[in-house]
Amino acid sequence: MSHGYFHSENILHAADLLYIIDWEFVRYDHPSKDIGRLLSSIMKRHHTWDHTIFQNILLHYIRENSLNDWQLKLLFVDLSFPHTFCRFLEKRLYKYMSVEELYSFLEKEYGKTCYLLEHLRV
Repeated sequence: MSHGYFHSENILHAADLLYIIDWEFVRYDHPSKDIGRLLSSIMKRHHTWDHTIFQNILLHYIRENSLNDWQLKLLFVDLSFPHTFCRFLEKRLYKYMSVEELYSFLEKEYGKTCYLLEHLRV
């Protein structure tokens, strides 16, 4: 199952527990959809690609929802595809960005893609 609209605002913290809310778009889909959206929202908030955050998300996800080797490879392939970049171009979001913001966005996407493709070969 996929949350369908998973991002950092749909996670509530209470004591040592996390609760995922807003399940109105739940569907059967590949885990990369939820993980990809969550990564995008985290990268936007932190203004950088951080492989440690990705590894932590993936570790916790797999702990609750195991993935076989094929599914894990598909996850890396799908997350490597520049979905966010394509949406960025399609919606012409660059028109509203400074050169520094544009550079930062491209740098995050490049770092993410390089990391994922490097680890896909393993």
